[in-house]
Amino acid sequence: MIYAIGDRTALDALYEKCKTDLLCSKNVIPFKYPTNLSGVAMDNIKWEAEKNNIKELNKSLLSGLRNHVTNYAIYTKKDKDNWRLRYIGQTKIELARSRLTNHLISKDANTGAKLKLVRESVNDGLKLGLKLAHVEPTALRHYIEENILKEVTDGRLDWNEKLKKS
Repeated sequence: MIYAIGDRTALDALYEKCKTDLLCSKNVIPFKYPTNLSGVAMDNIKWEAEKNNIKELNKSLLSGLRNHVTNYAIYTKKDKDNWRLRYIGQTKIELARSRLTNHLISKDANTGAKLKLVRESVNDGLKLGLKLAHVEPTALRHYIEENILKEVTDGRLDWNEKLKKS
């Protein structure tokens, strides 16, 4: 049996609005790192020693994530250059803070977080930033992510492993 939405107008409008916002490099929220991590080779000990400082620098951003984010984009930039889109992701709304912390600060070995790429970027002196979205119903987060990954084929999402496999 096939079940389909008769009129996709609202779904298409939601997707376009979310995609446009996540892919637009305006109003990227900077994610801060201690200046002593920029431009120097980082070993795990140095990064681990700075985890609490990173959390403190981003306290207000991190505290507002849980129950407010379903989809996100990670951007990088060098000094005054424009923000460069690197990654699109989705998360269960109640795990948003944990998921973004895995990407940006520290991660469990079992996650697919982009912490290694984030560390390399900070080491290279790049700034990191985020775009955040909350879609309702939250199960649509998968639809948003999947369709953005299918549609954006110009190399901007170079941190998305899903693109490399397809």
